Amino acid sequence: PPWAMQVMCAPLGADFGVSLSGSPSTVQFTVAAGNVHVDVDWDKTSNNQYCQADVTSSGALELLQAVAQSIQVWYNVSADLPSCIDWQGLAQAKKASKNLLSSQAVPVHSLSKAARQAARRAPHMAEAAKSDLKSQGTNVDGSDRTSDSNICTLPASSLDAGTAWNALVCSESINLVNWWAQGVGNDLYWPPNQAKGYTFESLVPGSLAFCPYLKGLGLYGVPEKGDDWAFWLDTVYGGTRLQYASNIVYSNGNLDPWSPAGVSASADSKKSSAGGAVQTKALSDDGSVVSVTIDMGGHHLDLFWPTEQDPESVRSERELEKTHIRKWIEQVAQRNAH
Repeated sequence: PPWAMQVMCAPLGADFGVSLSGSPSTVQFTVAAGNVHVDVDWDKTSNNQYCQADVTSSGALELLQAVAQSIQVWYNVSADLPSCIDWQGLAQAKKASKNLLSSQAVPVHSLSKAARQAARRAPHMAEAAKSDLKSQGTNVDGSDRTSDSNICTLPASSLDAGTAWNALVCSESINLVNWWAQGVGNDLYWPPNQAKGYTFESLVPGSLAFCPYLKGLGLYGVPEKGDDWAFWLDTVYGGTRLQYASNIVYSNGNLDPWSPAGVSASADSKKSSAGGAVQTKALSDDGSVVSVTIDMGGHHLDLFWPTEQDPESVRSERELEKTHIRKWIEQVAQRNAH
């Protein structure tokens, strides 16, 4: 993975004693940490009426500390930004601070007297965990502890306004429905922000709904109206009717956050000689449309220039792509020759 991901994942490499069983893709699973057990069914939870002592000894607080350290890397990878984000202001705006060990995960009305008392003490436990993070120099309240003169001044809410990606999405009317569903699959969000039984088709209007908002911000490049041609993409290219398509290689890396919404391969796995796995699957009768899943592959890693650090799976995928492209060129040359 890229160096930033390596740094982010480093604190999470320990065994915190937290396990997950069940199906994240259907959001029906059980999280177990010591004597703490929480059953999740889409947007609802139930638990084994654990107490404060169970939480303290479960390893969950240590995991939260590691996650907090990892999240800092996300917004501190650019020299163009201040060295911290005003997390406190963001938390107040979203009232997110109440979610940590709150009664949302432990319904107070359904617990015993002892458990209810423990649930009411949860905010104090959260403050204790926060104090512990502060004592170790972790930035949890929006200030940089490494330098008194380096005070956080960048509002977290300005991050979106400072990017051009959303404007590009609106300009080309790209239906990026894969990010419009959160809490479904292997991401960090819960509960799901969509109703149970949703479809990707139902998400298309919502994925473009923020375009008027961007226009209101006065961002350069946001069009007056969406590109009508973009709405014909499914018609022109066939949409999901892949049996009628030809000459396409769908490539996804299993470390790519966008890959769950991609065209993935789950059969006909081919192992390379060096141990890197490239899974391929034919999607058309003539075999010219294939999906490929790259083991240890990040976001469009196969399209980057080769490096010595590339996993063998990516090297194999590049050769596979070149083989298909050569075949397409040869087919055109043969047709033109006649």
